Amino acid sequence: MKKRTLIFWGIIIIAVAYIVFVFIFPENKRTVLFGGTMEVKVEPGQKVITATFRGTSLFYMTEPMDSGYIPKTKTLHEKSGRGIIESEVKFIERR
Repeated sequence: MKKRTLIFWGIIIIAVAYIVFVFIFPENKRTVLFGGTMEVKVEPGQKVITATFRGTSLFYMTEPMDSGYIPKTKTLHEKSGRGIIESEVKFIERR
């Protein structure tokens, strides 16, 4: 009985910690702070011109696609000084 109670509370603590982590650190903040990859699906008919991080906020500029433009996947790479925590943001364009 005592072992089941410990397992139960362990699962509860892990679940609460995960939920708090997800709500306190949205995807763009997690990507900047802890590294990793993030995907941004650009609005249909828009193409990415430029992108940057300011603090933990992601900014990107778009413009309408030309009629003959083929949608692409564009990637923003972060190059850190020590190469320890590096981020990557993939912009997926679509018609």
